[in-house]
Amino acid sequence: IAVFSVLLVIRQEQFFPSDVFSKPIAYRLVGEIVGRVSYSLAIAIGSLAVVSAVLQAAPLAVTVGAALFFGEKVGVRRWAASSVGFLGDLLIIKPGMEGFQVASLLALVGLLGLSTRDLATRASPKSLSNYQLGLYGFLALIPTALLMMPFSGSWASLVGIWPSLVGLSIVGSAAYFFVTAAMRIGEVSMVTPFRYTRILFAVLDLL
Repeated sequence: IAVFSVLLVIRQEQFFPSDVFSKPIAYRLVGEIVGRVSYSLAIAIGSLAVVSAVLQAAPLAVTVGAALFFGEKVGVRRWAASSVGFLGDLLIIKPGMEGFQVASLLALVGLLGLSTRDLATRASPKSLSNYQLGLYGFLALIPTALLMMPFSGSWASLVGIWPSLVGLSIVGSAAYFFVTAAMRIGEVSMVTPFRYTRILFAVLDLL
């Protein structure tokens, strides 16, 4: 939130123009909340490899959504690339049924949420910048976290982990910006297969 707020001030952009209250933004925020919370919980209680295997269906889901809602023409090569990437992911990670438990179901909900967010990003008003969308995405998590507090226990101490938090904030903000920009500029079926790079991190978790 701090990173995108500073960038908005530097660029002299409005924080909450009227287009913020449009339907695509509402869908985007709901997808953001559902996707992030579900995926985070899935990683916390389950295997990163199994959860990643479920989430790797996202390129296929988003590609289908782009074809249905935006009329985007998806050629045989792109369908094949997404399908082969997903099958390759399953071959490498080899998720068994023993791992398909609550974490996998949460990952499935996260998949639906993040796919909704990506498609809504594509439909967002052009008048809103990627910086504004970035700010709204992270702001939506504050009330979400406050609502979850009674169920998640006491506040966690941040002592000793500030360097990690700062690093994650910088890298996460940059990644969020570029994913948002790519989804709005490029063809959805061309952009989403790059998410298969997540396989590398899932494999590292197996080593």
